[in-house]
Amino acid sequence: MNSKFKIQNSKFIAIFLGFFVLVWSGQIYAQTQLKAKMPDLCYRCHKELKKELSKAHVHVPVKKGQCSTCHNPHTSNQAFLINDEINPLCMGCHKGTRDDFKKESVHTAFQRGKCTDCHNPHSANYRYLLTKAENTLCLDCHEATRNQFKQAYLNPPFKEGKCLSCHHAHASYESNQLVKSPNRLCQSCHGIGCELGGISLSFALRESDCTTCHSGHSSNSKGIFNAYAHSAFLEGNCEECHNPILAEKEITTVLVGKELCFSCHEEERQIVNNINIHMGDVESACILCHNPHASSRKDLISKQDKELCLICHQDTERRQILMEKRLKSIRCSPVKGRKCLECHKPPHYGGPLYLKAEEGIGCDSCHKAQHTITHPIGEEAIDPRTEHAMNCGTCHSIHDAKHTFMLYYDRDRELCIQCHKR
Repeated sequence: MNSKFKIQNSKFIAIFLGFFVLVWSGQIYAQTQLKAKMPDLCYRCHKELKKELSKAHVHVPVKKGQCSTCHNPHTSNQAFLINDEINPLCMGCHKGTRDDFKKESVHTAFQRGKCTDCHNPHSANYRYLLTKAENTLCLDCHEATRNQFKQAYLNPPFKEGKCLSCHHAHASYESNQLVKSPNRLCQSCHGIGCELGGISLSFALRESDCTTCHSGHSSNSKGIFNAYAHSAFLEGNCEECHNPILAEKEITTVLVGKELCFSCHEEERQIVNNINIHMGDVESACILCHNPHASSRKDLISKQDKELCLICHQDTERRQILMEKRLKSIRCSPVKGRKCLECHKPPHYGGPLYLKAEEGIGCDSCHKAQHTITHPIGEEAIDPRTEHAMNCGTCHSIHDAKHTFMLYYDRDRELCIQCHKR
C-alpha cells in the first residue's frame, strides 16, 4: 500500500515538473488572439501614420513595423503611450549618443532639450529624420546667425545652408561643436590664401586657428574677417607691429610682449601695472585674453568666456556645478551661461574680484526691478560682521549658493539672523 502510494506520488511530481517546464519555456501559455498582426493592427486606427512609410527617411523600428519598441499598447505615464521619457527611450538604442554628453563642447539644445525637438520619431524627408531642412532648423534657435546672411561675403558652406558640414549637431571635442579643429576643417576645402607683399604666410599659419581672424560664416570685409579687428591688420599695415616678414623665417614684433600693446594703449599701462595676478610678469600677458589681429568678440577677446576663464578657474567651475545640482534651477543668465565677462573684466577693472567698478557687484544692470525693492545696501547699510558696506553679494552667492535665489542661508529666518540677532 505504501509502495503504491509512492509510485502514484512520483507520477504526480513528474507530471507537475513537466508542466512547469513547458510553461517556463513558453510552449504553454494563456494567449489573447490579436485581431491582426502588427503593424497592421495599429494602422487600423492610426491610418495617417501609414503615410510615414512613403517619406525619404524612415526610422528603422517603423520600417519593420515594431511599434511596441517605443509604444506600450495599453498604458503609459508618458504622452503617446511611449515606454519611457523621450531621451532615455532614444538612447536605449542610440547608445553612442549618450557618450556625446562627455565631450567638451555640448550643444545646448542637445543638453537641455528633447530628441524630438529636432528629430521626427517616425520618418522625415530630411536626413537624420530632421523635422526641417538643417539650416532652417538651426536658424530657428540661432536667430542672430540669420542676420549674417545679409553680409557682403559668405563662406560657401554657410551660404548653402550646410551647417552640419562644419558643426556636429550634438557635441564635439572642439569648440562650437566643430567636426574638426578649425585649421584642419578649413584646409580640408581650401589652402591658406593669406599673404603679405607677395609672400605666402602658409609656413606660419599651417597649424593656426583660422577662426581667430576669419569668420566661419560671413563678413562685410573681403577675406571674411571677423567683425572686430585691429585697424592696422585690416589695412595691411603689418609693419606697425612686425619687423619685415621673410619667407620661412620666424615672424617677430618690433617690441616684445605687452610693451608692444602699451605703445598704443598707454592708458592701460597704469591699470595693469598695479598688483594684478592676470598680468604678472608674463611678457605676452595681453594675448592670454586678446587676439592681436581680429576676433568675433568685442575688445578682441580671443575665446568664449568658458574657455578663457575656466581653464584656470577650475575650482570655481566645480563649485558652480555643485550649486546647480543643489538648486536645480539657476535664473542668473551670466552664471548659467558661464558669461564671466558680463560681470568681471580682468585686468582692466581694479575693483575687488575685477567686478565692473562703476556698477559695484553689477547685479542691478540686469535685476532692475529687484534693485528698487531690495534690502538697504551701500554706505548707509553696514554689515556688522565685516563693517563693510552691504551689496548684493552680502546675501547672495554667485558661484556656490546653497539656497533658493542663490542665497548663502535660508531666507525664512537663518539669513536674517546672521545680522539681526536681537
